[in-house]
Amino acid sequence: MTPLVLILLDACRWDYIDPETTPFLWKQAETGRHYRRVIPSPGFCERTEILTGKSPAESGFFTAVGHNPKQSPYSGLKPMLSALHQLEKLFPPPLWSKVLRRILHQFMRRRRHGFGPYYIPLTLLHRFSLTEDHYSYSDPRALASPSLPSIVEEHGFRTYYDSFTALGMFNTNSDDERLHLALKAADCSKTRLFLVYHSAPDFFGHQFGPQHAEMRTVLARVDDQIRCFCEDFVARRPDARFVIIGDHGMSQVHERVDAGSEVLRIANEFGFKAGKDFVFFLDSTMLRVWFETPDVRSKLEPVISESHLLVSRGRMVTKELAESLHMPVADRRYGDLIWWADRGVLVWPDFFHSPSSHVSGMHGYDTSHEDSHGTCIAFGPGVSARKVETLELRGVFEVAQELLNDGQV
Repeated sequence: MTPLVLILLDACRWDYIDPETTPFLWKQAETGRHYRRVIPSPGFCERTEILTGKSPAESGFFTAVGHNPKQSPYSGLKPMLSALHQLEKLFPPPLWSKVLRRILHQFMRRRRHGFGPYYIPLTLLHRFSLTEDHYSYSDPRALASPSLPSIVEEHGFRTYYDSFTALGMFNTNSDDERLHLALKAADCSKTRLFLVYHSAPDFFGHQFGPQHAEMRTVLARVDDQIRCFCEDFVARRPDARFVIIGDHGMSQVHERVDAGSEVLRIANEFGFKAGKDFVFFLDSTMLRVWFETPDVRSKLEPVISESHLLVSRGRMVTKELAESLHMPVADRRYGDLIWWADRGVLVWPDFFHSPSSHVSGMHGYDTSHEDSHGTCIAFGPGVSARKVETLELRGVFEVAQELLNDGQV
């Protein structure tokens, strides 16, 4: 089994690769195997697609957070959360809210739970749990079999995870630190799959937007980091192959919609209360709602579905749409009702970002548009040059399997 370094270059759009800005990646794309545009499934669980080759409908993983009170690490903390909620209301946001949530996050880490509170309302927090990141990747329950790690294990070898990422992971390493960890791990001959994560294209893409001039500076720096890393890794493991994956793209934000206030306004007209009659979650590009009773659903769902604020800026995810796009159907973890924002429309505020933060770019939109596409470059000993225009993200699983095999590919 050939050593394979899988580098997840988060939100590296397909059109970021060019000879001036990213000369190293460009050269590998020209001389190795280049899947020019990689098309992810809708949602936010790209890592599962890569590691298992399964769509969200097949894996059951669609959004990063799902409604699962039994699995929530906050399920036994309702009295404490209620008290913290009262404290949060005593002082003006956002500074106090940020401090309070940071303390709560540290408390959860000491209890060995990596699911932070983000900006989820404290009165709703006990309803939610991580989905694809609930279990550590090293836990057999984390991924369906076969997966890339399970295939490596079946051959008697190991996967290195510490340089990768997950919302539930406890490390707070920087990109440089993760690359350094992977280099140190290269010396172990029993390890054949190295999972490496680099956050910069995603982090700065959100901050600046994908077309901002500063992104060229960021991408040039990333390209040089990856070049140095690959050269140093090959010095330790000359037989190593590499696959660099931009798992999705990034779209410029041009409008914000306060979907949360709209749902609360509609609910208030019926006298319904969040946390009692219904629950909702605000992803950056989705509004998801759960109804506690059929009566509540019969009254709220039609009005939310016909809200001019929402329907003029997005669409409801019907059963037919979900099936056509390989989303989970009738899985209550993800909502009784899902509204999905149009490209460039940002749900704001949402449950992941501080209300005071600035977001210029976002992903998680309809993946039929090229803005949402990533890229994939494979190179190393025995990897012949090939150009492929498109590849579904879950197809990376088969590409990686092929690269792990000995011999010419």
